[in-house]
Amino acid sequence: MASTLMGLTLLVPIVGAIAVIFVNSSRVRRFAGGVALVTTLLAIWLAVLQYGNPPIEVAWSWIGGLGIDFEFHLDGLASILMVAAAALSASAILFMPHEYKGQEVEQSSFYGWMLVFLAAMIGVALAANTIQFYLFWEALLIPSTAMLAFWGDLENRGKIALKYFVYTHVGAVLILLAILWVYSTTGVTDIYAFRETLASVDPSILRVLIWLFVLGFGFKLAMFPFHSWLPDTYEASPLPLAIAMAGGMMGCGIYGIIRFVFTPFPAEIVAELAFPIMILALITLYYGGIMAFAQKNLRRFLAYSSMSQMGYVLLGIGSAHGLGVGGATFHILNHGVAKVLMFMVVAVLIYRTGKNRLDELGGLATTMPVTALCATVGAFSLAGAPPFSGFHSEWMIFAGVYSTGHLAVAVLAIAGAVLSSAYALSFVRYAFFGHPKESLQDVKEVPLKILAPMLVLALVAVIVGVYPAPFFEWVTGALGPLHLGI
Repeated sequence: MASTLMGLTLLVPIVGAIAVIFVNSSRVRRFAGGVALVTTLLAIWLAVLQYGNPPIEVAWSWIGGLGIDFEFHLDGLASILMVAAAALSASAILFMPHEYKGQEVEQSSFYGWMLVFLAAMIGVALAANTIQFYLFWEALLIPSTAMLAFWGDLENRGKIALKYFVYTHVGAVLILLAILWVYSTTGVTDIYAFRETLASVDPSILRVLIWLFVLGFGFKLAMFPFHSWLPDTYEASPLPLAIAMAGGMMGCGIYGIIRFVFTPFPAEIVAELAFPIMILALITLYYGGIMAFAQKNLRRFLAYSSMSQMGYVLLGIGSAHGLGVGGATFHILNHGVAKVLMFMVVAVLIYRTGKNRLDELGGLATTMPVTALCATVGAFSLAGAPPFSGFHSEWMIFAGVYSTGHLAVAVLAIAGAVLSSAYALSFVRYAFFGHPKESLQDVKEVPLKILAPMLVLALVAVIVGVYPAPFFEWVTGALGPLHLGI
């Protein structure tokens, strides 16, 4: 049954992407959302079947001449990404009111690309060999570039799409170089066989390989200095795509760097990366935070805040400690929920007010109280404040860094949390409090059908924050095979 479910989880969004062509344009969003919901339920079902059990593995003959099979491998880490990507993508598709972007959001091809994007994220999570992983990784780029280029919100969306494609494709090429180098050296494509085969490879080669993987995935994580594609992309993207990127694609980057650094490479090689990665992480955290604090454009604020949050993730990964890597993994869920919630808040603000800038808003808490509540929950979660979900992954990251003995880095990381609080809460302060702008006097709260996904995500952020135990166990179980000592 598990093999059937794994196949369906990938095939349902692909078949759905084709089927939207035959769906009436007035119903295409609901149809695509239904497909994404079915995919989410299948992903949750698979995660429940795998939880506490050995990995679920399926293989079919693929490239016989090279001895390469088409393989699925589902363990705890893959389950976390798969569930997060599917659930947050479904939220992105179902959330947006059709009035937001007129007839363009009702075009079947747009939602077809959204489902292809979802299928690619599922494929990244399930891929068991490097060739298959790379194909799905590149498949993330095609639909996102197409949606950005054809349905973007800015007139220069074509140039922005090209910039996004070039930047993220350079990262993909670095990953491909590493994959081909591993294959030429060991003849192995099975990701889960790397640990044994790379143990006999010259350490000097391993040091180059591991940096190729780190930098390659660093492009997708908007790690400094590879970040300049992110603010332009978030500003120009149609909001459903931006929501899916923030919730799912960033999670794929986190997953990739954990899977390809800690799964295959010897501990002593990983340990050598600790300090350099943590320095890059601090620069990413502070630069992103300062830029987020300075932004007036709502979407660029979200972009730089995402960059800052990825600084936390890189800190946890760079610590090479169980708590730090566990916190980075936990952040796939927590950052995804908080950032998607914040994107929905921004979408509602743009939809209701027609304003794209923070300095054009103010005093909306009285007329949009539920949206203000959701924004506050999202901001506190991004800031890592208890009792919201972001607190738990951030303290795990801080504890992991501290446990490595890099006290100065830990202190700077904790100080960075103050900056996160500043930019997150300043957004709430300037958008929802203070004296209302005269042009916003008649603004009203959005209907319940639009508020519902926001309220669900806000509730998830509170539940995970108040009762994190089952999620913590999920994360620790997922990382158990990596022997990081959580």
